Amino acid sequence: MNDMSESEFRSAFGAQAQAQGHSEKRIRDVLRTFIAQRKSLGLYGRADLCNALEWIGIPLPSVTHGESRMEVGRNSLRALVDSARLREAIAPWIDEVRREMERLSSKKVSLPFAKYEQALDWLREESPGAPPEEVSSEGTRSYRTTLLFCRDPSGAGRGPVFKAGEGSPRNVLATSAKRMADASGLEEMDLVETILTGEEAALVPVVVRSKHVRAVLPTGGSIARTEVSITYRNPEVSSEDSRKIHRALRSAWGAERTKPLTKLDQALWEIIREVEDIPRERGTIPAFWEEVKSEMEARGFPYQTWRGPYNAYARLEKKLNRFTETTPPSSREEE
Repeated sequence: MNDMSESEFRSAFGAQAQAQGHSEKRIRDVLRTFIAQRKSLGLYGRADLCNALEWIGIPLPSVTHGESRMEVGRNSLRALVDSARLREAIAPWIDEVRREMERLSSKKVSLPFAKYEQALDWLREESPGAPPEEVSSEGTRSYRTTLLFCRDPSGAGRGPVFKAGEGSPRNVLATSAKRMADASGLEEMDLVETILTGEEAALVPVVVRSKHVRAVLPTGGSIARTEVSITYRNPEVSSEDSRKIHRALRSAWGAERTKPLTKLDQALWEIIREVEDIPRERGTIPAFWEEVKSEMEARGFPYQTWRGPYNAYARLEKKLNRFTETTPPSSREEE
């Protein structure tokens, strides 16, 4: 489930980013980007806090990822049946992981815990460098779990809050939940809760994930882009589910009301890309766009005045940057 509220996300990110020494302006800039991305789907996923912290914390040059997700059909009959069968298949594995975590514990414990808060308190005690007490006592369950199990995009298990030592209960929990998720298709954080408390994990038939990638290139400049993937875990998708998926795809790029590129767009882009630098100074703009107007007329796209191609290119730039934005080395801003 995606149950971290926007206020929780803002509060948690701001507090930790300030603790890392980042300026208020930098924090506002990153928050603005992430909140805008999440509002496109209306979701705040469990990974969002980790992704934002990774974004602000990785030194340049870097590639950083932010991911949102939308779940479709979790409560369908097929999903409920498949969930039960998958839980039965991995039940012995879960028991084995619990025994290993109990063995590695510094004090005698019995898994699963009766209360989720008890489980998080125990993990904090067993994890050197754990976050402060309020992390495991405030906010939603997903929010608190996220702080303990943030991962980097490579899946190496490194979290911005603290690292688990090899052979610790948390390390066993994190690696085992990831392996179980890969094998079963059940959600990783649901499996964390299953191991800790016995709460049943449920299969999500369709997950729409939008990944927002920002890369600062070692030669200068940057690339920002979005890609969307759909994971189907059973074939029973209703027409209403299909409409939700389509809306999620369009929304991930902010493309709900945009039209596809046209031959006119292509012609204008090809002309402008041959120009080293578009004139921006007063007095040079009309002459430049008169030349572009003539070129467009030669390609079969007439305009009445130079303002026609000028305004068309402004719209084209906005459309292109909504999906993939590139910044040349000369215009890169220093962080």
